[in-house]
This record gives sequence, structure tokens and C-alpha cells, in this order.
Amino acid sequence: MKESAPEWSRLSCLLFRSGGECLLHSWHRILLGSGRSLFILGLVGEMLWAPQAGYAADANELYAIGAVQKGMGGAGVASPQDATWVLLNPAAIVDLEPRIDVIQEFLRVELESRPRGIARNPFAGELHDSSIVPITSLGVVWEGKHGTFGFGGFGMEGNKADFPSPRTIPGLLGNGDRRSGYEVGRFPLAYAVPVTEHLALGAAIVPVYTRFRTDSITLRLVPARADHHWDVAFGVGFELAAYYHQPRWSVGATYSSRSWMQEYTLYEDDTVMWNLDLPQKLQVGLAFRPTPRLEVVLDFKHIHWSDTKLFSLPTIQGGLGWHDQNYYKAGVSFQASPRLKLRAGVSLNKPPFSEDKAFINALSPALGQTHLGAGFSYDVNRRSAVHMSLTHVLHEEMTDNGRGDIFSKLGRGTEIGYGEDSVTLQYTYRF
Repeated sequence: MKESAPEWSRLSCLLFRSGGECLLHSWHRILLGSGRSLFILGLVGEMLWAPQAGYAADANELYAIGAVQKGMGGAGVASPQDATWVLLNPAAIVDLEPRIDVIQEFLRVELESRPRGIARNPFAGELHDSSIVPITSLGVVWEGKHGTFGFGGFGMEGNKADFPSPRTIPGLLGNGDRRSGYEVGRFPLAYAVPVTEHLALGAAIVPVYTRFRTDSITLRLVPARADHHWDVAFGVGFELAAYYHQPRWSVGATYSSRSWMQEYTLYEDDTVMWNLDLPQKLQVGLAFRPTPRLEVVLDFKHIHWSDTKLFSLPTIQGGLGWHDQNYYKAGVSFQASPRLKLRAGVSLNKPPFSEDKAFINALSPALGQTHLGAGFSYDVNRRSAVHMSLTHVLHEEMTDNGRGDIFSKLGRGTEIGYGEDSVTLQYTYRF
């Protein structure tokens, strides 16, 4: 490892830089001289300096993390493949060799809004927002004396909207009610232990970092006082997981607790003092291997939005009016050659809000329902592998029917739309 230290240092500088500068290059040299474990800690520390921007697919959560997961449609809780399983199923990492996975994703997000109703800005017309959102993630797995450890940093949730004009008449004052940003990074610390030859259990503590900004109208029908300035909140949750493996099939399950978050103090007028807690989730799945080269994975995922006040409460009470969601995911992988593996997958769901909530969700239009993914992995040598995936979220639209609360009535006929494409690159180094 000492001979490869300069190469790793250059790689980390290419992957994690800010304003064209390698922020911690000299620091890496010191850490590399102290050994592999310090280098890994340094790389994760460097990630904490980089903005973690996410966008929605599973509501406000990416439907998968990394090129391997995305190529399988976000399925695979019963089939560990890389260090992102530290978060997807911390029990399943017992079947992984020690490794580090570095991921860079680029999302192209297309948003649109056609304000209607008596509250609309008459000068707005059709509003569009198209942007490229970069997301950096990293995961590490290594073996302990009695079990397997894992940790990482994953940018995986959020939204970003920046329309050129206000949606509403109240927004004309100060050119507000047109922008929103929400970013979430999760940093799981996991441990998995084999209970029997075939069964493993795992758990993770998951610290959470979020930041939020908006200039949307509040319940007082004026733009938020903080006027699109970032506010930061920290929180924590946990995961419990199980993994049962046989040569031809395996099953897995992960329960993710609610993440208890601090309040956004700058946005008390917008969030009505509710913490922006993140909801409980459950994902269960089956993996089947009819031949040594072919694997099929099927997953079910549930997000319990009704557990969190800000997401689930009616708009008039300061919420977004979201309801619980179910997701159905399927993927297939094929070992085309000793070095090349091909993947494809799909994820299906319904939006977390109904047509009488379209107007209020125009700055966070979590409309994605059909997610298609494909990708490959190529083993460069015994230690290194590269992965790539392409994903497409079918464009969806919704029109507010005006049958909801006062906001729905004021914005009756408002149309919102959402679509997404992404390219994900991933590099694996096995120790």
C-alpha cells in the first residue's frame, strides 16, 4: 500500500476539490504516511467539506445510491454488492470483502410550473428550471475480529428549484416564492455479525446533516423572512437489518428509524416550529440465482411520511400534505464475462401527494413514478473495478384540482412537472 500512496492522493484530489483547489492535499500526504485507515478517515473528512446536493426520485430521496444500486433499479437489499450496502442493508456487508467505493453522480433535473388561479403571478407564464446536480458519496467496509464494520458518507436526499419568476402575486414583493433547496447527507456507522452459517444481523447509527433554504410563501401569504439563505440542522437515526443467505437464494430486510432533527431556526415562519424530521422506512427483498451467472432481485420499500408532521400535516397547518408511499423494485444482473457484469432494473411508485396538493408542492414536485436504470461493472484487476449506470425517470405532470385547502383553491389549475436523468460513475478498491 505504501507504493500506491501517491496514486491514491492524486485520485482523491481529482474527486474532491473545491474551486479548482485540492483543499487537503498536504494533509493527505501526512495521513497516507500513517497507514491505510488514516487515509480512509481523511477521505471521509474531506467529503464533509464538499456540498452534498441531492434530488428527488423516491419522493425527496434518491431511489438508489451508486452505479451498482442504480443499475438494479434500487433493488438488492438481499444481494450485497458494494460498500453502499452499509446503508441499504448493514447486515449484508458480512459477505463483502474489505473495500472502498467512491461515487460521483450527475443528475439532470427538469422542473416546470404553470401557475394558475386567482393567486397566480399574471406575468409568470410557464416556468422552467433545468440544472445539473452533482452528488458525491463514499463507503468503506472492513473486517473485524468477530464481525464486519462499515461507514460512509452518502448524499441521497433533497430538492432544488430555481424558477425565473415568482409563482404568486404575494411573491412579487421582493421577487420571492420561486426558489427552494434541501440537501441531506447521511453518515452511517455500521456493524454486522454472523449469527449462524447462513444468518447475519446488523445495526447502524446514522448521523444526518441537512441544510434548507427557500423564499416560498408562508401561512401569512408573504415570502419566508430568511429569503433563501441556508439554515443547517443535524440529527440522528438508526438502522436494524437481517440477511439470510443460501447458494441459490437470499433474503434481506432493513428497518430505518425516524431521524430526529434539530429545528431550522431561520425558517420558523415557514416550518411553523416543526422539526424537519425524516421518516421511518422499511425495505425487504429476495434475491434468486437460477444460474451462477444470472441473478434476479425483487424489493419492496415503504416510506412512512405520516410519522413526520412537516411532511404529512395539511398545508393550512404548516405541512406539505404527503401520505405514505410504497415502492416496487426489480433488477437483474448477468455475468457476461469473467470481468464484465451487466445490469438493468426498474422502480415503480405513486407520488406522495394528491392532486389537491399540487400548487403547494410546486417548489418540491416529487412526482417521479417510473425509474429505469441500466449499467455495468468491469474488473480492471484483482483489486480495482469501475462501474457506470444510466438512469431515467419518466416525465410526470400534475394539475391542482382546487378541491383542497385555501392554497389549493387559490392555485386551482396550477400545473407542475418533473423529469430526471442521471449518469453515475463509481470506483472500487479492494484491500
